[in-house]
Amino acid sequence: MYPLIISFGELKVYSYPLFIGFAWGFAFQIAQYLITKLDIKFERFKFFTICLFIISWVGAKVFFLIFSSTEHMQLHLVSSNFWLGGGFVFYGGLLFGMLFIIFYSLFVDKTLKGEKLIILLPALTFGHAIGRIGCLLAGCCYGKETSSALSIHLHDAFRYPVQLYEAFLLVVLGAVITKLIFKKIKHDLIISLYFIYYSVMRFILEFFRGDLVRGMFFDLLSTSQIVSVFIFVLAIIYLISKVNKEGSYEDIYKNG
Repeated sequence: MYPLIISFGELKVYSYPLFIGFAWGFAFQIAQYLITKLDIKFERFKFFTICLFIISWVGAKVFFLIFSSTEHMQLHLVSSNFWLGGGFVFYGGLLFGMLFIIFYSLFVDKTLKGEKLIILLPALTFGHAIGRIGCLLAGCCYGKETSSALSIHLHDAFRYPVQLYEAFLLVVLGAVITKLIFKKIKHDLIISLYFIYYSVMRFILEFFRGDLVRGMFFDLLSTSQIVSVFIFVLAIIYLISKVNKEGSYEDIYKNG
């Protein structure tokens, strides 16, 4: 665990915000690369991504506050360290980001459809993977104690390296999505794949988590697992509706 990477006099560089910065920067570069490679016309892309970054940041913070205790919530609300530093819930950022995209496509750029938005998925998955490395270095989102050989020493115990598990699986997802994009598989299928894959992955990994800050219900399921179930069901319903509308799975899978 290396929450502080550099400490030289007044200069202090913390791993978590540093890797969050890396994540967004790398994600932006991936999206820019795909825009150029696929010859996509995306006007005011930088403005769009800046707004998306801010809205998603706030959403991740809001969800963290919602699932914090009343005492901690009051402390976080007035803390600049909280708003500018650690304390995120990925699903909160994802939800707020999606709401912003819907708003942007309705009132700012009506050409912002699935064909353009699909390039955000590889950026999201690879950036998310980098963010999880930041979690590992900061010591947050840690796993349960284990005697398994596949463990890391964190918080005075050997634990499942769930941050690394998720980072690896996100890289796999990002690679698959990128390949499907270049194969010109329809964006409906790719979007469904992302939400189905991630919701299942997150649901399973939560059983290996050991931190309680994420919230637990009935000592059985975490907040993220409940959200994952909803996302999985909605993604399946969406995919089935597309199959019924377009005739068959093969019609959705066809190129272009």
